[in-house]
Amino acid sequence: MFRAAQEAIRAGRVECAEMPHAESVALAELMDRILADIGAR
Repeated sequence: MFRAAQEAIRAGRVECAEMPHAESVALAELMDRILADIGAR
């Protein structure tokens, strides 16, 4: 995944096919909910 991000940045793209922006946002929201559920936030 890191390599794909590096290649996308070098090519001037703002996201890579392996992890599109919408998927990154969805994952961050899920992590926030999990942290809230376990009382870590």
